[in-house]
Amino acid sequence: MAAAVTATAASGITASVALVWVVVAVLTTTKAITLTRAVMAYRRAYRAGQEHTLWAATVMEEALHTAGIE
Repeated sequence: MAAAVTATAASGITASVALVWVVVAVLTTTKAITLTRAVMAYRRAYRAGQEHTLWAATVMEEALHTAGIE
């Protein structure tokens, strides 16, 4: 009887440990996906900022050239 109780308890512990590992894997994957998306968004924003800065510099240069200031 004691062996059956021990085996059942061990089985329950094994299932609990497996469930914990599944939860850890899901959370790790979610964090990795979130981090990847954040990096991609940062890179997009950085590129857009560079393009805007280049556009603003071009407009300023054209305005100064049109005004005769060089």
